[in-house]
Amino acid sequence: MNPVAPIPKDNPVGKTSSKKRREGLNVLSRDIVAVANRGAPRIEFLNVISRLILDFADADAVEIWGTEDDVTYRWREDRECAGHYRYEVIPKVNVRRGRVIPWWGEDTPLAKICLLVASGETPRRHPSFTPAGSFWVGDTSKPLPPCSRVSRGQTATGMAAPIHSLGGEYPSVAVIPFVVSERNTGVLVIKSRRVLAYTTKDVEAFEAFAQTIGLSAATRHAHAALRERVKELTCLYGISQLTQTPDIPLEQVLTGIAALLPPAFQYPDFAAARITLDDVLYESPGWRAGTYVLGSDITILGRMRGRVEVSYREKEWDQGANPFLEEEQNLLAAVAQQVALLVERRHTTEEKARLEAQLRHADRLATIGQLAAGVAHELNEPLANILGYAQLVYKTISSGTEPGRDVERIISSALHAREVVRKLLIFGRQLPTRTALVDINALVRDGIYFLESRCAHEGLKLVKILEPDLSPIWGDQTQIHQVLVNLLVNAIQATPAGGTITVATRNAGDYAELAVADTGPGIPGDIIDQIFVPFFTTKDVGQGTGLGLSVVHGIVTQHGGSINVWSEPGRGARFEVRFPAARQNPTSEDVI
Repeated sequence: MNPVAPIPKDNPVGKTSSKKRREGLNVLSRDIVAVANRGAPRIEFLNVISRLILDFADADAVEIWGTEDDVTYRWREDRECAGHYRYEVIPKVNVRRGRVIPWWGEDTPLAKICLLVASGETPRRHPSFTPAGSFWVGDTSKPLPPCSRVSRGQTATGMAAPIHSLGGEYPSVAVIPFVVSERNTGVLVIKSRRVLAYTTKDVEAFEAFAQTIGLSAATRHAHAALRERVKELTCLYGISQLTQTPDIPLEQVLTGIAALLPPAFQYPDFAAARITLDDVLYESPGWRAGTYVLGSDITILGRMRGRVEVSYREKEWDQGANPFLEEEQNLLAAVAQQVALLVERRHTTEEKARLEAQLRHADRLATIGQLAAGVAHELNEPLANILGYAQLVYKTISSGTEPGRDVERIISSALHAREVVRKLLIFGRQLPTRTALVDINALVRDGIYFLESRCAHEGLKLVKILEPDLSPIWGDQTQIHQVLVNLLVNAIQATPAGGTITVATRNAGDYAELAVADTGPGIPGDIIDQIFVPFFTTKDVGQGTGLGLSVVHGIVTQHGGSINVWSEPGRGARFEVRFPAARQNPTSEDVI
């Protein structure tokens, strides 16, 4: 039977004096604390301290198995492969009585020893375990001493089966526990290719700086967390400065926000950001969608309008783990909300300016209407005199002579001018409101008087399809005229040169129908429900007030009628207005 694995006493191969050991321990602890105070990322921290431990312990390999923020990892570095390390993340931990117990995903003797040491439930009176809970052996090729007693924790952690030997290429192995906090536990594994490499004093020194590692890991984590919070606050401050500057275009603000995001993340050298708003992209330099992408939706007035995203281009972080922090998700959500508020505020400001411009334009139209009515009244008297005297002259001369034909031209022109004045009065709405039987066909023929020449000038074809026996309606002729004119003007503005505008009437049961159709681009489906809202318009300022269709809707509703619109993108739009047909003996319901 092979002898059990020996436990080194005080005669190591490379014997070190107590004074030198203490001095080396102080230097090592100071160096580890200095690295932790920089708040370096975990990989950099582990890389530096593992090299320091290799030199201090004169070891051939160092492993750090630990948990931090519910992430379980293994770090391995070998002296023969300097600069090359192996870092693995195993997102799996066991929770027992509120305490996190790591499980490193291996079913090897060394992994079982590490689990036992990390759990703090080591066998009692076992020569391979120290009072502080460390494990060490001088020759892994030989069987371990038998366990005389096994604590309850051994069974709880799945360690009831005995471990006969560690084996492996490293004869001397020491497993030292360290605690970062109550929920963060780890073990330090020091390996040597020499038999009986470490003594009791060496293990005591390892236990001393292992606690320094635990404290330094907590310090590093706190510094790193503080640094991340400072980066996030700096980002939010920069965004606040951008969004509070009203003169900067929205596109420039969004590009600036995208550039501010990467420095706020854990690995800024490999991060890039992108903001998508209404299918328009605003990217930071070097954007490329990588394996890991974190995003948050931009929701404005209950509608998702875009997204804020951050992507990592390279895998230079905790491989196998999510490189994004929970706080970074909160940061993106806050940025998405700020972008939504910015867009909403800009839209409100622009909408306010647009409405003010439309109100000013509507006021100018009202003023023009009053002026037109005043001019019409002023022209009525001289036109009446011209027409009266011309008719007197015409009675005194022969109609077949040249002077007679000239007087006929004067009378015809005067009548034409009087008709223009009458229509100006209708436009200015200075005629008294009155309800009467309205012939829509006559109103159409009369209403397009001003618009036929405009259609011809703009290269549009105006078609009239009037039902001969159209039923009359009860209503205000001036208001019905306004309905027709507003629909026609709308169609003219929407139809490009070469298009056709059709005005049609027909009987539809108990209703008389007036339809205006055009061959323009049509009305987009997402705004067709808004076209009757006051001041809503898709036209540029100065080309429309957004009141025409809302006025039409109000007049039609007041007359007890209905208005419907059909539109197909690229094939124009059609407005159908229906008024109740007039009864021969109207009741009070027929009179508005």
